[in-house]
Amino acid sequence: MVNAIEWIKILMRGFGQVMFRCNAVSGALFFAGICAAAICSDNHSMIWGSLAGGAIATAVGAAIYGRESATDGAWGFNGVLVGCALTALPIAASRPFMWAVLALGAALSPAAKKMLDKALSKVGSGSLTLPFVIITWLAIMIFGTNPASSTDAIPAAAGIDGFSTAILKGLSEVFLADSAITGFIFIAALAADSRRSAALALFGSAIGIVAATIAGASPAAIGNGLYGFSPALTAIAVGSRFDRLGIAPAAYTLLACGATVIIQILIEIAGIPPLTAPFCIATLLSARK
Repeated sequence: MVNAIEWIKILMRGFGQVMFRCNAVSGALFFAGICAAAICSDNHSMIWGSLAGGAIATAVGAAIYGRESATDGAWGFNGVLVGCALTALPIAASRPFMWAVLALGAALSPAAKKMLDKALSKVGSGSLTLPFVIITWLAIMIFGTNPASSTDAIPAAAGIDGFSTAILKGLSEVFLADSAITGFIFIAALAADSRRSAALALFGSAIGIVAATIAGASPAAIGNGLYGFSPALTAIAVGSRFDRLGIAPAAYTLLACGATVIIQILIEIAGIPPLTAPFCIATLLSARK
């Protein structure tokens, strides 16, 4: 029987696993960052949605695949992201309905992860955040809504301050949060477990911003981190494959981050909300068995 403290640790590891951290302290800091963004944006549903999504996904995964399989938080992270995303959808205005959809989506994520992990093992990769992407896309298709965002209406700041803010917001947007403060907290969360991963995330977000600027993407979207979060995840996933970050590994990681931005722009042209799909696709394409 898992006691309350151990259950909380498992749940927090689920938050940590969103950015590849099997660490309850890192997860607690990620959750703190979500809370900060939710309070600042007056969207408290994101706090409870992320908790509910992570808890439901973890409980269902443990029930189906065994308690031991849940201890590292791997069943929970897609549920956390589903909770963050669905509380940003316009259906959140209809709270009972939103919570029902959220619970269903989170409950389906362990089975989706299990199937995708098996399919993608052939290319030497796990499913990453694809279960979250697919479940959220289905919700958007069914209800005809996109994640609510006001960032396109917010002018991007110019200069060094604007660039650093965009980098931090790029990290916060991993959890669909729009806050430089949250991004700073996320750096602390990563560094609590791996300073290298924290550096890679900053590198990836910065490359995403530069690449999107060169590609002529919306300055407001760039300034608000919308081209930073997927490259940040790609940088951690790809860069962590190397024992050392020399010139060749850095160049390979840089190319993967640049490819992530190109994929994101193509998905947007198709009229599909990218979520973390660009990260998943770029990382799978660069996977080496």
